[in-house]
Amino acid sequence: RKTQIALEYVYQRASESDCHVFWVHGSGVQKFSEGFRAIAQHVRIPPASAEMDEEEFLLNVKRWFEGPDKGDWLLVIDNADNEEDFIGNSGRISKFVPQGPRGTLIFTTRSLQVASWQVCDRIDVGKMEGDDAQELFLKRLGNWNWNGSRDEEKEAIAMILDFLHHIPLAIVGAAAFMTVTQTTPSTYWSIFRASDEQAKRLLSRPFCDIQRETDMTESILATYFITFDRITDQMPQGAELLRLIAFFDRQNIPEQLL
Repeated sequence: RKTQIALEYVYQRASESDCHVFWVHGSGVQKFSEGFRAIAQHVRIPPASAEMDEEEFLLNVKRWFEGPDKGDWLLVIDNADNEEDFIGNSGRISKFVPQGPRGTLIFTTRSLQVASWQVCDRIDVGKMEGDDAQELFLKRLGNWNWNGSRDEEKEAIAMILDFLHHIPLAIVGAAAFMTVTQTTPSTYWSIFRASDEQAKRLLSRPFCDIQRETDMTESILATYFITFDRITDQMPQGAELLRLIAFFDRQNIPEQLL
């Protein structure tokens, strides 16, 4: 959802002004470097030579942004979630983030710590409302032949969305499964409730979303584990507390967390 909001802003900004717009992934140093190399090629910055290491090349791209004759520019750094990459001006990525009076930076992040380190306004994106969640689900479900009771399907949709806590990625994954398998929401919900193992099977099914990173294809459950792994790295005590909670009440908790 954060990415979609940033994308909408980019479209509006690009259509209203003469502004250079660039987008890079901040989920890791490698992704960020790939984005900067693409920018360098686009603006014709000489490629790295044998004598120039990767860090110097990325600093050259940073200097290009900061040049006085580059005009207005907008740089989006998407999924800037790893705190070690954005510690002050010395982080593995933040040291390459350009500054300048004619530039605008947008970070999308799940980390309050990363957001607090950026000297800029912060917009908190809250939980998706029920109507918005249903609209997203129906949009991703596409044209559907409602063979059964509409009331039954609407009730099933409400139960599915409630179980998924209105998380956009989870909604997209569930709708993708139903579209590919031609499964009605009521049937999906029946399978889901049958057992923890059935629920795990549905949540583990990979899906592809063209609005995410081009090589990102994973399941809803895998996404949750990525989040948990990040908590483990950054807040070990918090991860232990989650494991303890899961131990005392294992209902709907994947075995991998126990």
